[in-house]
Amino acid sequence: MGQTLNEDEELDPTKAKHQQRLQQKENHIKKQYKLAKMYKYEKYLKQPHRLAKHNTADCGKADCMLCGNPRRTHKMKTVQELKFEQTGQWIEDESKTDKSLTT
Repeated sequence: MGQTLNEDEELDPTKAKHQQRLQQKENHIKKQYKLAKMYKYEKYLKQPHRLAKHNTADCGKADCMLCGNPRRTHKMKTVQELKFEQTGQWIEDESKTDKSLTT
């Protein structure tokens, strides 16, 4: 896989970055393949390149408790919604304190 260089040659920076990206993808596949072997996930053992863009433990079902959106499965609010509500409460509290100070 790796390219051997003589002492006089230098590796082109664009090629080095490309090789690094390919190596990262191969390493990801190898790690996920080990997990697939350990947990005996048949579809990934037969086609290991499926792991290039997916994790082993992700079943891909939207209503799965582990893989799905927590907003849909647990009826929870997202972090962004919680932050918005919290800032809304601050604004209400500030307006109440401002009114009590002016009267």
